Amino acid sequence: MAERDRERQSGVWKFFSILAEKPHIAKCLDEDCGKEVPMGKPDTAKKSLGLKGLWDHLRIHHKAKYEEATKIKEEQARKRLKRTEEAAHRRSTYELVESQPRQMTLQDSLKARDTYTKDDPRQADLESLLMRWMVDSLQPYLTLENPHFRQFIAGLNRKFVVPSEKKMRTTMIPQLYETVQFTLLEVLKEVVGDEYFAVTCDIWSSLALDSYFGVTVHFITTDFKRKHLVLRCLPYNESHTGLSIKDRVISVLRAWSLQQDHLHAIVSDTAANMKSGLQSLNWIACFLHLLNLVVKHAVFKQVGIGKLIKKVKKLIKKLRTSTGKRILNQNQVSENALVTPCDTRWNSYFYMLECVQKNKGAISVTQLDESLGLGSRQQLNPDNWEKITAILTILKPILYCTKAAEGDGVAISEVIPLLKRLNIEIDGTDGTGVQLMKTSILSEIKRYFVTTYGVETRKEYAVAMVLDPRFKVAVFQTRENAQLARLMVLSEMQLALSTSSTAKDPATSSSDSQRDQETGNSIWDKVFDDSGTSQDEEDQEDASRIELQNYLKEKRSPRTIDPLCWWKVNGTKYPILSKLVRRFHSCPPGSAASERLFSTAKDVAGTKRLRLKPENLECLLFLKYNLRSLNGEKRAPPEDFEAPNSRIPPTPVLSESRHSEEETSDIDISDTESDTEADTEADTEND
Repeated sequence: MAERDRERQSGVWKFFSILAEKPHIAKCLDEDCGKEVPMGKPDTAKKSLGLKGLWDHLRIHHKAKYEEATKIKEEQARKRLKRTEEAAHRRSTYELVESQPRQMTLQDSLKARDTYTKDDPRQADLESLLMRWMVDSLQPYLTLENPHFRQFIAGLNRKFVVPSEKKMRTTMIPQLYETVQFTLLEVLKEVVGDEYFAVTCDIWSSLALDSYFGVTVHFITTDFKRKHLVLRCLPYNESHTGLSIKDRVISVLRAWSLQQDHLHAIVSDTAANMKSGLQSLNWIACFLHLLNLVVKHAVFKQVGIGKLIKKVKKLIKKLRTSTGKRILNQNQVSENALVTPCDTRWNSYFYMLECVQKNKGAISVTQLDESLGLGSRQQLNPDNWEKITAILTILKPILYCTKAAEGDGVAISEVIPLLKRLNIEIDGTDGTGVQLMKTSILSEIKRYFVTTYGVETRKEYAVAMVLDPRFKVAVFQTRENAQLARLMVLSEMQLALSTSSTAKDPATSSSDSQRDQETGNSIWDKVFDDSGTSQDEEDQEDASRIELQNYLKEKRSPRTIDPLCWWKVNGTKYPILSKLVRRFHSCPPGSAASERLFSTAKDVAGTKRLRLKPENLECLLFLKYNLRSLNGEKRAPPEDFEAPNSRIPPTPVLSESRHSEEETSDIDISDTESDTEADTEADTEND
């Protein structure tokens, strides 16, 4: 009987039989083998006997039979899944609310049968709304099979037939995914076209150890509205080399019909593989990442501060136990909960110290309680409290810059003004214990933003700030940098004019050259030397200079005004400059858009959805972000449409190291008992 039960459950029993005298041993039925394989100890209960040994025997000694048993196992699993789905469908379809009578009246029965047909437009509209809700709130597909959810929908509209989980997952969502891709592709062709755009990218690893490569595109429309769209959240389980990253970016741009020569800039963190791979695509370092590095090297690398952070983390760990919470509540702790930091975000350490300082009174009393078992060295003394105050004082200006630069509506024109404000605030900070940190922070700011990346002298930053009516040329550190920025703007204006004139008059130039060939004017080309500047070029230069001078003479706008709103009103007065605005203001100061994409991905692919396939995760994230950006606009794709995200990415390049040395922004403050700082910093991977 037990053997028949096992045969019904597993395909492995087609090739084994249980010995009657030894029920814990199975014998291989192969004539040439006949090996006896134990499933457990002699005293093991039948329910606890395992089949792993039987499977291993088939896999090692009888591969053909192992494959046959595996097919049987898969077929049984499919049948079980089908039975489960059918049972769930029957329960959700026919289950009645408990408050209803057991037998329905004739009138209620007729109402229950009166449901929308598949072709009814109201059924389609409700399905579309349900699908939009599931995508936007990232609900699991199994929500549709929940009997209470179906009862709730039936209470709202009994005529609406809730689609099954399988239909939503395999038909409705993929169709919407293809439709939105087509709509987005058409919008990019219409709005971006031959205009410039910017890109941000980042790499992230899920709890299931799947890597993803996120790409977002940023541009400004003709009516001066800032837009950003998610192009890919590409499964990326290959080697993360610089060449591989570059190939991924180029393949994504080609798939979405975005011209590489119109890529204004690409923003990412400063990992070595990102820098080496994207340098040729006009790479720009993420401003937020650089601020992270400044704080890491200038503040948290100091030995005394590192020891203090470790002490505070251990104290919070004690205070978050049941005993610590009870004592804190007795001491009337404020509503600010004690938080632990995240190593990849320096501001989480700031919030931790700020919370500790706000609860100073209660913590000072609680840490003395003997039930916590804290020694004198584990408690915060007056010097520690003073140092916490100094750290918060010196880090507040950096926190302000971080918050100001991480929004979706911020352009790269904000970087130079924020840096100048940061230098002024840090330099003007006074107090006990801040002098060393102040000197160190100012030194790191100069190291990253002046020496290494030369922010004020780089075209993408300088021209963008000049084109911001709130700043213009008033924020540069030196007059030389301001004059250099003017020359950069003039050069870009003349280039824009020459490009537009070349694009407008191709027929005229071709007809002139043909006429010259017919009349022999090529000889006169040798007579007259036109190697100097032509009259047209001089006129263009004069027009550009006059337009720039008139723009700079205008009074600067208030700090609170949106620069794109200003250009929408005044763009007709400065046609050349307004064209440059759409290019230089398209670039964000950091890769926050890609990081927010992965923050959402972390919520979706959590511990309860680890089996979510990478392609399904990309589909959900793509729809969530782009349906909002498109305001629900959908265009039906043609039958022969090839979705951009369905194209196979290029083969990865394996010739480079995937490690990023030194430029990781993780705050390396471990909780070990040793108080000495590590002499070397481990290489970290940018996953």
